[in-house]
Amino acid sequence: MKILTTKKIILVGGGIGGTATALALYRAGFEPIVYERTATLREVGAGVALWANATHVLKELGVLDDVLRQSDPITNYQFFSQMGKELMNLCINHFEVPAVAIHRADLQALLWRKLSSEHFVLGQAFECFEPVGNKVRAYFTGSLAEVGDVLIGADGLKSKVRSHY
Repeated sequence: MKILTTKKIILVGGGIGGTATALALYRAGFEPIVYERTATLREVGAGVALWANATHVLKELGVLDDVLRQSDPITNYQFFSQMGKELMNLCINHFEVPAVAIHRADLQALLWRKLSSEHFVLGQAFECFEPVGNKVRAYFTGSLAEVGDVLIGADGLKSKVRSHY
């Protein structure tokens, strides 16, 4: 039996990546807390295609059945020329789990519902972090400082966490 020594995990960013990571960590016995800069969890974005490797992860997270109810299956992957001639048509509906198209907001909402509100701290924008012994202290706006065993940046392409590394 493996003994968990890392418990409190600070995640910066409440989007799909941060919330899915928090859900996986919670299911593995950790204590993830997601810090999101917006004051409310809001659903943004457009449609996304989730291939079988992504839906397999959603199955492991316990949300695939919910996703399947709110998505449309993808059975073929097609490429066309500028003139409309079909260049390739791959059948992709033979995997253990399906590929699907879903609105990003619907996927985010499904993931958020799988975690209780105690796993989210809203209205706190990440500022910086520093090591404190074998832990990490993260600083947020409004003079909030939190100490955790691990810090994970899931705050997008212009990641402030990554820029402080």
